[in-house]
Amino acid sequence: MLQRVIDYFRPPPIRSRAALQPFLSSQASYLAQRSTYEFSRNTLSYYGQGAWHDPVFQDLMRVCRWESFAAVLADMIVLTEGQLRPASGGDANALVEPLAALYRAIISAYPVPAHRSDGWEADIAGFRQRLERAQMIAPLPPGDVALVGARRVFEVLPVYSQYREVDYQVIEGAIRFGIIAFNDQLRARLQVDAVFADLRADPTAAAAAPR
Repeated sequence: MLQRVIDYFRPPPIRSRAALQPFLSSQASYLAQRSTYEFSRNTLSYYGQGAWHDPVFQDLMRVCRWESFAAVLADMIVLTEGQLRPASGGDANALVEPLAALYRAIISAYPVPAHRSDGWEADIAGFRQRLERAQMIAPLPPGDVALVGARRVFEVLPVYSQYREVDYQVIEGAIRFGIIAFNDQLRARLQVDAVFADLRADPTAAAAAPR
């Protein structure tokens, strides 16, 4: 119990793929759920008392959470690539396969959602292409990377107000703030050389549970 308290206030360094995977998964899940729940609650206001018990709304919210999770996770792994890139020694493709495999491993750790009859294969392929394109430019700042996920989160929201532009600004701000905070945590904890070496050791293997 004492160790858990210490780890909460002073999180341990991330030295391996096995430690990186649950960190990314938990961070993406937290940001996706917090941002979409808070937006929906504030938008519905008084009417939310009934909506949260409506089965149709609950289904829409589940779709929103899963799609938002996948989108935010992609942004976070793109930022992870940017922080790991200096260890690649200029090899433009060194991280594409390992991080695409990591994205697959995190997504595949959960049962396929009901609305995803074809699974996540198209998203995984699209994310790999995004990683390939990222190699052609310098790593983007976290606020710019977050714009990709923010657009997707906005598309899948279960409810909107009559002011769509304002709605988007609210979601964009929430996602950007969360992504910047994540990037700060990652920078403080990521042991770049150790994680790069571990990812490259077996680029297609699913990450194991942290030890």
